Amino acid sequence: MISIIIPSHNRRDLLRSLLDALAAQQAGTPPFEVIIVADNCRDGTQAMVAAYQAPFPIRLIEQPGVGPSRARNAGVAQASTDLLLFLDDDVIPTAGLVAAHAQAHQDGTGRAVLGPYPPQPHGSGSHFRVLMRRWWNAHFNELGSPGHRFVYSDLLTGNLSLPKRIWEAVGGLDPQFAHAREDLELGVRLMKAGVAFHYAPDALGWHYEYLTTSPRSILRRTKEEGRSDALMALKHPDMGAALKAARQLRRKGRGAKIRYGVLRRTGLIDRPVIAMGPRLLSLLEGMGLARARQRMDNILREYCYARGAIEGLGAHYCSFRAQPLPAIAPPDMAIDIADGIEAAENQLTTHRPESARILYRGEEIARLGWTPVAERWSGHHLRPYLAKRAAARLVPLLLAESMQDGHAVDRISPMALHMLWTNDFSAQLHETYWQWGGGMMDLQSCNK
Repeated sequence: MISIIIPSHNRRDLLRSLLDALAAQQAGTPPFEVIIVADNCRDGTQAMVAAYQAPFPIRLIEQPGVGPSRARNAGVAQASTDLLLFLDDDVIPTAGLVAAHAQAHQDGTGRAVLGPYPPQPHGSGSHFRVLMRRWWNAHFNELGSPGHRFVYSDLLTGNLSLPKRIWEAVGGLDPQFAHAREDLELGVRLMKAGVAFHYAPDALGWHYEYLTTSPRSILRRTKEEGRSDALMALKHPDMGAALKAARQLRRKGRGAKIRYGVLRRTGLIDRPVIAMGPRLLSLLEGMGLARARQRMDNILREYCYARGAIEGLGAHYCSFRAQPLPAIAPPDMAIDIADGIEAAENQLTTHRPESARILYRGEEIARLGWTPVAERWSGHHLRPYLAKRAAARLVPLLLAESMQDGHAVDRISPMALHMLWTNDFSAQLHETYWQWGGGMMDLQSCNK
């Protein structure tokens, strides 16, 4: 029923662990085949797969180092089922992963199902490792939060399933995105085709990123991300406002012109920067200079990203810089939640706007912003969005009305408002003293 496609490059031992985990899937898991695309593997991967005693059909395809997008396309071409499941070779599935993906497709609606693959717990105090874990955990926590609004960049191919007919309809992965952003660019086309995204928390895999990523590999990838973002801006001009490469390279002014004019000519130092940069970061961290390390890390990444973007544009560089960023459209509609939150949700679900103004008794408290290539706003997005983004304006209005017999007041204590979102006990204790101790005594003194 399912074709599991795994591109791999010189990760024989991790790949064996992945196959062991697939062999141990829970009872009742639908039958599946495994297609491994060995992309220029020179570590014995082919021999390991050939000797592996699998309880499922397993096939091996060899590629001459063409990158993950071409490797996945080659795997799909050999798939014999209607449901595709993509796994990275450093993602070890839990026992229920395959069944959870199959369950998410049972209604036959045709969607892209995103499974989580947070970092495998691993003890390390390294600044780099902490930041990597933080990013991955934050990403999947956001996908699982109530009312999450999906955008194209939510789609990652490390743990993804979708029907083969949808893959073929949008054309699979674009080979020009050879080493980065190939999944995000696929997400753009899926969104534009109206394919729904679905998050399946039970389709869990563990990402052994601590074995496969390093500061040096991240700098190399950052350069590839800059290159791919530039290509994406050329392929999808409407996304200019969402892509960092487009925003940066289209900056006006003499400073930006000089900066990028210099960067166009620094290609010879790219390799030394990527090779020596991590050593400098390690030295700063070892000296306890955390802030200096963070600043240097940002400088190195910005350099690599800009260099990749410039290389990606190539001959299009000058014409690309001369173009303005796409204009952001004004909000499609205005909704006043004073008429009832359910009525506001129904309006959003009915109209599905790209953006909207949210009012309370005529006063704007939030904007449901326009985002290039994103799910249109719907009713189930509203309450979580208001809780996260508009509480600072909405809560005081509601409190003021309840305390002033329904008549809104203009002034709310900034300190009291700040304390609504403060969890620190000492700060709360200080505020309590100010209100019921020193603050009340000061008021009594003024009255006397």
